[in-house]
Formats: sequence, C-alpha cells, structure tokens
Amino acid sequence: MKLQKNLMRINMKKQLIATTAIATASLVGTIGTAHADTTKLPLPTDAKTEPALVEKEAPKKVEVKTPTKEEVTELGETAKQTQADADKAKEVLDQANEKSDKAEKKVADLKQAKDDAQKTADKATPETIQNAEKKVETAKASVPTAEQAVSTAQAEKDDADRDVAVKGKTIGTKQAEVTQAKTTVATAKTEVENAQKALNGEGIADAKNKQADAIKEESESKQAQEMAQKALDSVKAQSQDHAAQLKQAEQTVKSAQANLEAKSQEKETAKTNAEKTNTTYNQAVSTLNALQKEDAKATITLAPDFIKAVKEKIAFREQLRTDETLSEDYISNKGRELYNKIVNSQLQNRTLNKYTPSSKDQADETRYDINNLPKEVTDELNYFVADLINQMRRQLGLPDVVLSKSSLEFANKIAKEYVKANFSKAMKDEYRAKGGAGHYAKGIYKVAKEYGLNSTYSEETIKEYAEKGLQPYENALTTYVYHNFDDADGVFRKTLGEMKEKLYDDLIELVSHKNDYLHTQGILQFDYANETVYFGGVAQSKTDEFYTTHFLTSIRTTNVDGSKWDKTPIVNPLSNTNKEKEITKARQTLADAMTARKNAQAQLEATSKAVSDAQTTLQNAQTTLKALNNGENPLANAQNVFNEAKARHDKAVVTLANANALVNNLTASKATKEETLTQAQATLKDAEKALQTAQEVLKAEEDKMKELEAVASNKAQAVSTAKKALQDAQDQVKQAEKELADLKGAKARLNEVKAELEQAEKELKDAYKAQNEAKVDYEVKSLAAGQAKTAYETAKAKFDEAETKRLVALADAKRKELEHLGYKPVPVVDAKGNVVDYKAEKVTVGTKDDKTYQAPAQATNAKAEPKKQLPNTGTKESNLLAVLGASLGLLALAGKRKYNR
Repeated sequence: MKLQKNLMRINMKKQLIATTAIATASLVGTIGTAHADTTKLPLPTDAKTEPALVEKEAPKKVEVKTPTKEEVTELGETAKQTQADADKAKEVLDQANEKSDKAEKKVADLKQAKDDAQKTADKATPETIQNAEKKVETAKASVPTAEQAVSTAQAEKDDADRDVAVKGKTIGTKQAEVTQAKTTVATAKTEVENAQKALNGEGIADAKNKQADAIKEESESKQAQEMAQKALDSVKAQSQDHAAQLKQAEQTVKSAQANLEAKSQEKETAKTNAEKTNTTYNQAVSTLNALQKEDAKATITLAPDFIKAVKEKIAFREQLRTDETLSEDYISNKGRELYNKIVNSQLQNRTLNKYTPSSKDQADETRYDINNLPKEVTDELNYFVADLINQMRRQLGLPDVVLSKSSLEFANKIAKEYVKANFSKAMKDEYRAKGGAGHYAKGIYKVAKEYGLNSTYSEETIKEYAEKGLQPYENALTTYVYHNFDDADGVFRKTLGEMKEKLYDDLIELVSHKNDYLHTQGILQFDYANETVYFGGVAQSKTDEFYTTHFLTSIRTTNVDGSKWDKTPIVNPLSNTNKEKEITKARQTLADAMTARKNAQAQLEATSKAVSDAQTTLQNAQTTLKALNNGENPLANAQNVFNEAKARHDKAVVTLANANALVNNLTASKATKEETLTQAQATLKDAEKALQTAQEVLKAEEDKMKELEAVASNKAQAVSTAKKALQDAQDQVKQAEKELADLKGAKARLNEVKAELEQAEKELKDAYKAQNEAKVDYEVKSLAAGQAKTAYETAKAKFDEAETKRLVALADAKRKELEHLGYKPVPVVDAKGNVVDYKAEKVTVGTKDDKTYQAPAQATNAKAEPKKQLPNTGTKESNLLAVLGASLGLLALAGKRKYNR
C-alpha cells in the first residue's frame, strides 16, 4: 500500500512538470501536443532499459500569428534553458543508475556472505564445536613433543659439531708431526750426501768455508745475546704492573660483551619492527587492490620517491617566483639536483602499475576503425585518460585538469591531420635532420589556430617550428605498424578494451621512461602548478607506417586566454569523488607504509652493522686479554727478544760444532768416513720409516674426520626436519583455533550479515526509488526541451518568412516609384533569390547647361550578397530625396529607419 502511494505521488509530479513544459512551448501557439498522462512507472529492474516513460506524439503544425523578433529571442533562450535542465536531469539519472548498480552488487555480495555464514552456523552444533575444541587440544598436545624433538636434535648436532672440531685439532697435530718427519728425512738425506762426499774426498773447500761462516755467526749471535740481556734487564726495571694491565683488559672485554648484547637486542627490535612494517605494507597493498578491484577501474599509482621529488620541484618553482634574492649558483645546483631526483625516481612508476580491464570492456568484442571512431567511443576514451591524469595530479597535490567540450574535439582533429598527411618515417627523419622532433607540427598548429590558441611563439617562429616538427601542445607515442596488421579489408581495428590498454600503457611509458623529464612534465604539468591546465583530449591515428597515440596535455591558461576554447567544465562520468578520496587515502597509506618499511629495513641494516662492529670490538678485546695472559707485555717482549737471541746463539754454537765435525770428517781417515756414512744411512732409513708411520696416522685421522662430518651433516638435517615438524604443529594449532573461533562466532556473524543485508536492501529500495524519480524527471524535461526547440525553430522560420515578405513589398513599391519617375529599375536579390531592392540606372536630366547627373544610391533594407548590392553612400538624409521626389523619399526614409534600428 505504501509503495502504491509513492507511485501515485511520482505520477502526479510527472503530470505537473509535463503540463508546465507544454505551457511554455505554447507562447506562440500550439506547436504540438503530448499525452503527458499516458505514463508507465518503471519497476526497479527496468528503469534504465525502458525506452521512455512519457509517450510522445509527433508535433502537428498549425497556423500561428507572426512572432516579433523579441519573442523569437525569448523562445531561443527558453529552448537553451530547457535543454540545460534536461542535460542536468540526465546527469542525475546516470548517477542514480550507478548508485543502483552498486546497491545491487552490495546486496548480491551480502546474500552470498549470508549463505556462507548460514552454512557455517548450520555446522556449529555443540558436537561440532566440541570436536573442534578436541582438535585444538590435540594439536596443542603435539607441540611440546615437536619442541623436545627440536631440542634433542639440536643437542645431538652440537655434539657432532664438537666432535668435528676436536678431530680437526687432532688432525692439525698429526699434520705437524708429518711435517716434522719430512724435515728429519731431509736432514738425514743431507747427512748421507755429506758422508758420501767425504768418503769420495769431495767438498773439503766448501766445508771449510761453512766452518768460517759458522765461526762468524757464533761470534755475532753471542754479541746479540749479550745486548738482548742488557735490554731485558732495563725493561725489568721499568716494567708496569702486569696485573693492572690484565685487569684493564678484562674490564674492556666485559664492556664489549655488554655492548654486543645491547646491540643484539637493538637488532632484534629492528627486525621485529621490519616484520611489522612489512605486514603493514602488505595490508596497505591489499586494501588498495581491493578498492581498485571493486569497480575494475584502471588506476595509476605514482612512486613515493617520485611524488616527493616532484613536490620539492613545485615548491622550488614557487620559490623562484617569489624570492628574488636567490643566487644563480643556488638556482643552478638546486635545479640540477631536483631534475636528477625526478628522472631517477620516475622509473619506479612503471613497476607499480599494470592495466586491469573492466569486465564490460572484456565482454565487448566490437572492433572499431581507429581512424573513424564513433563519437561515443572517442568521448569515453577522453573520459578514461582525463581520469587517469587527474589521479596522478591529485597524488602530486595538483588540481584536476579542466575537461570541457573542446577537450572532446581538439585531439581528434589533430589525429585527422596526421591521417590526411599520411604521417611517415620519412617525415620524422626529415624533421630530426633539421634538429627537430617527431610531431606533425603543421597539422597541430593548423587546428590550434582554429581555436585561436596562443602558442606564445611569434608567427615567424611557428613557421620555422612547423618545418621541424616542433610544437608546444602534444605528447605522442608512435609505433611502427604497417598494413600487415590491418584486417582483411585493409582497415586497422581494435576493440575499446584494447584501445584503453594501449592508451594506459603509453601513458605509463610517458611518465616512467628513463631520463625523460620533458614528456613526464608534459603529461603532468607540474612545472606550471600556478596555472589552470585544460585537457586537450586524447586520440589515435593510423597511417601507412605508424600507429600513433596523441595526448594533448600541455594546454594552460596562457594558451587559452582570449581564444575560442570552451573553458566551461563538464562532468567526467568516470570520476567518483568519494571513491577517489578512499583510493587517494589508500595510496597515501601505501606510500607511508613503503616509507616506513624502507626506514625499518635501513634501521635493521644499521643495527646489523652495529652488531658486527660490536663483535669485532669484543674479538679485539679478547685478543688483547689473551696476549696479556700469554705474557705479551713490554717485559714479555723483551724476554722474547732475549730468548730469540739466545736461541740464535745456541743454534750458531751447534752449527759451528757441526761445521768443525764436517771438516774433521773430511780430513779423517777412510775407515772413519765409511763408518760415518753407514751411521747416516741408518739414520735416514729410520727417519723415512717414521715419516711413513706419521702419514698413515694422519690419513686415518682424516678418514675419521669424514665420518664425523657426515654424522654432523645428518644431525643438521635432523634439526631442519624437527624444526619443520614443529612449525607444522604450530600451524595446525592456529588453523584449529581459527576453525573453532569461526564456529563459535558463526551465529553472531550470521546476525551481523543479516543486519547488513537488511540495511543494504533498504538502501537498494531507496536507490530504485531515486532511480525511478530521476527517470521520470529526465523524460519530462527531455520532452519539454524538444517542445521548446520546436517552438523556437517554428517561430524563427515564421519571423524570417514575414521579414522577407516585408522587404519584397518595400522593394516592389520602390520599383513602381522608379518606373513612375522614368528610371529603369535594376533588381537586387538575396541569397535565396528573393528581390529585396532595386537600384536606378544612370539617367540624363535636361538642364540649362545640359549636364549629366548620377542618381545617388538609395539606402535599403536588403540583406543582399555583397557583389550584387549597390554601394551605400546615403544616410537618413539621403540626397535621393531631392531627385526622386517626396513620395519616394518618404518610402526610402521609412526603410532606412528599419535598417538602422
């Protein structure tokens, strides 16, 4: 019953508006009739698809009185106003349709959520919950066992690692024994060789030389030992308390250990913070993706570093405009710094963005001729790109570009010029050979001139630039696409979705190309933040060699002031202010999260380095302490020097003794030499046997090491396996707890979803109501606009017809008067062939001196073609009165007053 009352109120409102519209159209008579009461209220499901709510009858022409000029003007203004009302009503209807679509989707989503919640609630029986609780307990019970397994495996691994370390030390000892055995063998071989030489009578001279060297070394080393003894005695007298040094070293080690622990804690804190910021970042990404996915609307997200750099550049430009005290060096250095920041950070824009087509565009497989797109397609592409550019400008803190009717025309006209000229590689090469660029500037300047745009260049400069492909308005991207990419009929076609993806990708390319400041600025216009930017539109063109996308984004206040450019903003149907605010907020949250994550990672790296430095400091302190414990102090060093000197002298004494013995052997009897050789050979044999034994022992130890290393590797793998089992057990606990929580909260969640669904259905009902009212309002106002237009056109035609008849009647009266006075009338016709005036041919008037006079031309009411109209040399006081007589003069005067009115 309530719904019926609402429908009745809507119906009465429709009839009232329709009656008013028809009354307005009847100012000059009944132009047509409309059955405003034969309406059909839409059901919520057909509000958009129904052709019309108001049935219209074709206008019937009837005889009406001739309107005045003022009445025609008034009707024209009425027609404009009613059309504006209809356009506004259409915008309201579109918004109502969009709101209805969203409300329908929300209801559908909540119904699905309710079904899911209902299924969970149905399963949430006491028995199911009890089983879920048991599952949680079972899962938790397995965790301690897994933890113990990890602990046991780790202990076994530590033992295995310790065995490997011990065996490593043993192998080191055995390796040293092998080395010593090799030295002993080498010495024994030398003894054998010397004994053999002695027996053979060789080397006596060499032995005596070595004996002399040994005598000298013994003397020098003895002197060095005596000096070292004196130094040692001196240091002993001056040596500091070794105990104090040792205590200081122990304190240093203790402080270093405490510092390492503190830095390690800071590192753990930084690690935790880094993990949290990474989680926050992932959540921000998910939130932004969810917002963007709701409408499957293409979006562009600029990199935080790029946004920061551009905002700094905008602030710097403002500083240049307001601060006259800046030095040239500061301006140059700051400008170069900001330029580098922008071109280095803009590459990040590419990695953050990927085109996401809407389901509508994916479903539409209609292919369009690139060079002959329907207006609704070019309009949608302009809306699409304007929205993307405004998304980027908002992130930079810049206002939206102005979208107007001129925006929907300008770029398309320029694209047509490219096609007419069949823009080619040869043309681009010619431009660049002249030091120019790859734009068809001639066509661009031509279209800009139609709109009266101010390029800020002189005519001479424009002419020069046109020959070089240089211009200030267009940013374009050209792809080599020959006719082998055309369809079978030779036409290059794309779907709407393919065109959008191409424009999106090219737009991303223009704002993220390496070291391309000019195109990035040309698209975003951040160097002109103090000017209003007008969107010049986007278009595409296909020539024999090129497929070009045209972005007319460099049109500003300085270009359009005083021009024919339409500055009146129009609504972009793709723009959703509230949604944009949410997305902008989500983008900022993501940018903040990226910065926080970056800072947290930097802090983690800094604390990691601090830990490494603290470890190094501790190791150095421990080394110093160890050295002190080993006696390394001035006294110990002096003692070491003495010990080395004594060892040198002792060695020199032995060497001298050996040299003396060798000389004695060489000078001994043959029998003695033979005995010495036999003893040396026996010693060598024993040394070689000892070396073999040492090598066998070393190999056995190395084989044992391999076994221990294999065991250690297995133990390490066991630790990894145990840790994974522990993680699996912990994950099972989390999953079981989640399932239990879902079951316990199922009914509450179901009630929440039901409440949300009830509210959503109410909102949907309200949306349907608003949609129906908007449909009625639009149809009524559209009808009124049509009637007002018909009234204006009919009245204007009637007025023009009456005006023509009046002029013809005046002309005919003038003709008769001219004939009456003896002149030959020459007709003057208008563009439609109507005779609207007559002129008098040259006549001869007899006078006393029989002179010839030229009759002056009469002022006229005619709107004749310039070539056919007699030059007007008269005014209200025309001299023709004196020649043609009072009657003709009065007629002409009346006509002249009308002309000057």
